[in-house]
Amino acid sequence: MRKSMDTAGAAEWSIDMADCKKVQKMIGKFDHGQLDIKQEEFFIQQVESCKDCREEFEIYYIVAYGLSEDENTAG
Repeated sequence: MRKSMDTAGAAEWSIDMADCKKVQKMIGKFDHGQLDIKQEEFFIQQVESCKDCREEFEIYYIVAYGLSEDENTAG
């Protein structure tokens, strides 16, 4: 997310889609501990500050772990 000024001079936050795409590609690596410290800091900051990135991370978590828990309890 980046802070920008609208025509009236009020500050507003705009989503940087390039950052969102980076986060989407990093989710699996984050989950498996494969990011270096700078990448991890960027990832965490982006997920905390961007609603879309947070939702992508939540979906990943549900699919990766929620479904495996269902399989374990079904047997």
